[in-house]
Amino acid sequence: MIDGLSVKYEDKGREMEKVEPFNPEKLELEVMELPITDVSIEDGIAEVYTEKADFIEVRKQILALGYHISEADLHFFADNVVRLDGESLRVFTAIFEALQEDDEVEHVYHNVELG
Repeated sequence: MIDGLSVKYEDKGREMEKVEPFNPEKLELEVMELPITDVSIEDGIAEVYTEKADFIEVRKQILALGYHISEADLHFFADNVVRLDGESLRVFTAIFEALQEDDEVEHVYHNVELG
């Protein structure tokens, strides 16, 4: 996630950084030149999506453009989504909620359409 422009300055001999708001239109034009699959900009936060193979290079190029990255993670998205109903949906929901409440579980991936 991009949360602003990274502005470097010196304070008492130390290099400091502050994050300033970015221009959404400019950011969108700049990142569209990179090997990305999608970009979403909302409420001063930009989410940039790319293929796993391009992740490191895209991250480096975004930093080189002067943007501040608050979070950069690999996430997996299902290629095909399934719809459940009735008892199957109730069982899935119970398991899903139990996994999310477990402190040992960090991420839960699935391909069930929620909502």
